[in-house]
Amino acid sequence: MLFHILLKKRDMILKKTGEEYKLYSHDSCIATTQDSPHKRLSKQNCDEIFGAIDVEKLSEEEYPKTSSWRAEEEYEPIRRGYLKGFNKAMELNKDKLFTVEDMNYIFQLGFSLNGKAISKLEYDAHIQSLQQPTEIEVEIDMWFHGTRHVKGKWIERLNENGCLILKKK
Repeated sequence: MLFHILLKKRDMILKKTGEEYKLYSHDSCIATTQDSPHKRLSKQNCDEIFGAIDVEKLSEEEYPKTSSWRAEEEYEPIRRGYLKGFNKAMELNKDKLFTVEDMNYIFQLGFSLNGKAISKLEYDAHIQSLQQPTEIEVEIDMWFHGTRHVKGKWIERLNENGCLILKKK
């Protein structure tokens, strides 16, 4: 009888640089979302680990394809409008980010109005907690493939496109 056991591989670091993701093990890149001789990563899997928003998934949740009170052809324009509106909002707000200096000013102003002093160390720790991470600890899913009587081997799990499947640690 053939059996599979889902297990995890050693810890690794997934790093994001711009739109690219790279998987590192002991300071060596072993996989990437870009074309390379390394193993492949799924950009969608990496986006999910970093908490990126899948707008198409949101539109499907808001306006599901199956409904008892609306026909599919009525929903498609609504979903397209949802996607277009979300993307336009992101485009319009991309330059409206606060700088660290802006945050410092507002943070200090807020605490001084409350009459509570805050140390530079506490402030820096709080600001750091608000920033997007550029690296996250991950694990690669592994399967043990074998039988009770025949020695098996560990195999990395791949998605339907041949990309490694990663999980946030």
